[in-house]
Amino acid sequence: MHSALLTVPLLLAWLGLFWRIAAIAKVPGTALDFIGEALCTIAAGGLLVAANALFGPEVAALAALGPLIVARFLLSGRPNREQWRAALRVGLPYVALIAILMATRAITLLNEWQRLALAVRPFADGPTWFPLLHPGSWLLVVGLATTIAMRRPAASVLGRAWSRGHKPILTIGCFLAMAQVMAASGLADGLARGLRSALGPLAVLATPLFAGLFGFLTGSSNAANGLLMPAQIALARDAALSLPWLGAIQNTAAAALTMLSPVRVAVGCALAGKPDLERTVYLRGWPLGAVPLAILVGAAALLLVRW
Repeated sequence: MHSALLTVPLLLAWLGLFWRIAAIAKVPGTALDFIGEALCTIAAGGLLVAANALFGPEVAALAALGPLIVARFLLSGRPNREQWRAALRVGLPYVALIAILMATRAITLLNEWQRLALAVRPFADGPTWFPLLHPGSWLLVVGLATTIAMRRPAASVLGRAWSRGHKPILTIGCFLAMAQVMAASGLADGLARGLRSALGPLAVLATPLFAGLFGFLTGSSNAANGLLMPAQIALARDAALSLPWLGAIQNTAAAALTMLSPVRVAVGCALAGKPDLERTVYLRGWPLGAVPLAILVGAAALLLVRW
């Protein structure tokens, strides 16, 4: 919820930057376009906050943006039969996934039944895993159902998914294991104390900068959170600050800077058929990272003043 609230001003700032970039690229737009984009962005921010309050973080973005995508599709013109067929073919699996995940979160009886029906505790001192409540389980089920419905060979689809996904999975697992080691060894507490002793109260202002740097380098807020969140917990405790807000600043900054990570920029340029465009992207796109960092440093300053 705290991260969603911090994301709202970021969305508005990015909208302004989008308009500026579109003007530089001489992309035309009418007053109606500007009004529609502003209303859509405000609606996205409001729905994101509401969805986090109602359904939780796993499905909040899906629940918030799904209706807006449908509305945009309907308002962009009168879709013909072929467009409807194509949209349904692509969109129905996502509709099914969103509906299932929202039901598991919103319907209390269903949530309790799934929690009691299957629980796995791999380690005695570790958290319990509830497969029927985990988004990844339903993502796999819906994906397999889609594969069967489209009459595609499931074995080759799973093999391709594993070949593309096993390295990111192992990398994030390593980062999370490192986070556990940092917390258990006292390294996170030592880093937080050292940062606070070197920078004093200004240590809190460094939170979005370090988080953004790790998000930029790794292209993943999971990796940044895994490495830095234990230190943020210690910093919040030592400085008597609000842990939810400090953690949200860390999480939001890391996620915001992933859009400029070298891997994502390279993939985007390759998809656009311009692999040599990366330098130009950074020359034009650096405000997309600088502006959210400035906003979040301001949020950290407010947190410091208030507490």
